[in-house]
Amino acid sequence: MPEKCHVLIAENDDFLREKIAGVLSRLECISAVSQVSDMTTLAAMVDKYAPSIILVDLKLASGNKTLINELRRKHEEMRIYFMNENDTKLPCAEKIDGADGCFFKQNIVSEVHNLIENECSEAGLVSSSCKYPKKI
Repeated sequence: MPEKCHVLIAENDDFLREKIAGVLSRLECISAVSQVSDMTTLAAMVDKYAPSIILVDLKLASGNKTLINELRRKHEEMRIYFMNENDTKLPCAEKIDGADGCFFKQNIVSEVHNLIENECSEAGLVSSSCKYPKKI
């Protein structure tokens, strides 16, 4: 993993995508936050920028299992996390095909921060660099 994490967010809800990007952009261990609203653009952005982590809306990913698996093959070090609504019809567990993990959108602020902090730590970054020192 690079010195700092580049995160790509795939979410079709513009407001939620902007909120997630805002949370992430305040972390010093994040070098860049990119955003897409569909899976076709996601594939192109992953190939172009090779982000460290992608956060994908589970509903977007559910019909694109082949694409997720292809991205996984081409970018083995990249982490893929699915985001889900608090919806019991769609599973949100570690065992979803192609995912390194999954979390509920209702817990987005704490979950995303914890996720990135853990990923940054695994990448050898000091844990304190993943706090919120940037003021808005």
